[in-house]
Amino acid sequence: MNIAKLLPIVAILFAGNVFAETAASTAPGVGRKALAFTEKSTKGQEIAVPDGFKGKLVMLDFWATWCGPCRGELPNLVKVYEEFHAKGFEIIGISLDNEKTLPKLAQFAEENHMPWPQIADGQFWKAALAQKYGVHSIPAAWLIDGVTGLVVAEKNELRGAALRDTVERSLKNLGKPPVVAAKAETPAPVAPPRPADPAISKAEQLVKEGKLTGADDFTAQMKSPNREKIDLVPVSTRPLRGNEIAERARTAHVRIGWFFRCTRCNNWHLNAAGGYAIAKDTVATAFHVLEQPANMRKGEGYPIAIRGDSEVLAVTTVLGADKEMDAAIVRVRATDLTPLALAAEPQIGEAAYCLSDPNNTRGYFSNGIINRFFSVNASAQSDPRFQRLNVSTDWAPGSSGSAVLDECGNVIGHVARIQSISKTAQNPPAPTGAQPRPAEANPTYMNLHEAIPAKSVLTLIGGAAKQAR
Repeated sequence: MNIAKLLPIVAILFAGNVFAETAASTAPGVGRKALAFTEKSTKGQEIAVPDGFKGKLVMLDFWATWCGPCRGELPNLVKVYEEFHAKGFEIIGISLDNEKTLPKLAQFAEENHMPWPQIADGQFWKAALAQKYGVHSIPAAWLIDGVTGLVVAEKNELRGAALRDTVERSLKNLGKPPVVAAKAETPAPVAPPRPADPAISKAEQLVKEGKLTGADDFTAQMKSPNREKIDLVPVSTRPLRGNEIAERARTAHVRIGWFFRCTRCNNWHLNAAGGYAIAKDTVATAFHVLEQPANMRKGEGYPIAIRGDSEVLAVTTVLGADKEMDAAIVRVRATDLTPLALAAEPQIGEAAYCLSDPNNTRGYFSNGIINRFFSVNASAQSDPRFQRLNVSTDWAPGSSGSAVLDECGNVIGHVARIQSISKTAQNPPAPTGAQPRPAEANPTYMNLHEAIPAKSVLTLIGGAAKQAR
């Protein structure tokens, strides 16, 4: 298959299907030791970084076949590889293709003249090496000196026209400390570090007291939810002012996710996104928000919800969960949440509002409209598991699972992901032998904000729901 056959694939913001949960980056910076690993390539070759590249310069290139900006970088990357490979420049491709797109990887690499090895485990954003290097957007790359094992370049130095100069300079300086820009005589002011989340210490105390649900129990419930009664609130028909909608969203909003011990640093972390109360003891969110973090130590993780700044609530029971729908309903240890109603019949063009915590920016409120309704499965368009809506409110990583509201303060959906439409999805690749297009010739035209409809969530709740009239 060639690139032209990939045209219908929609590239994602930051070049990927960006689910909106957040996690702390563990990526090494310039001058620090590269994070070592040994993995098998897709052809069974053992790849050891940096030990297997003594005397070489190796670039770790995180990418995917579905990533428009990644494809935009390819012509330049291939050109630099062909020029410097014989002089010691190597590339290791680390693909974030998922189970559906992974079968296309080998043919894509061959047709696009990518002879370097590829590592791919089909786990999408949860790929082991993406987790290890803290990759949350692609393309992403690190350049490693195989002599010293140090990172010598990253980020913009490995993009577009800058790549060639960076590789040439680094090959000349193999074995030497990386060149780091000199500090200014008067350093620029630096923002103070973000204070520790007060919820972490409270969650630690609940762990010690044995008041949180264990990971194994919770994961078993996600596979086989308990269908218990849910007392839903009635749909409102009174239009509200913007500040009233914001207040209604704020009082129903919770952070929800995992409190867990990390396999890499042995510290406790909080990996949380958004959720919203639909009953006085019940919270809805995106399914992927409640999937176990890849870097969680076995048996040392607990699902929690956080109301306000620091009130930690144990997640006790899974009432509904569907991965295809990207929705989950859970009961928490509380009896006084402020619930929102689920509105099943919004219309295109109606107002939409969202309050979420994008990239840990707490309480960001925005408005837009409903853009369209669609299905992600052409062969099952009426199946509520695959139905979606686009809205023009703002969100980003960290917003997943947060409620999208109508002008009456009812929930019409919750945040799922961000997509983008790029030029690659419109134009075929340059013919063989033609001058490659520069990366800037592949701009992103627009971003699409995808949500799970409240109508689908209602079907997930099913007979367990009792909606007041």
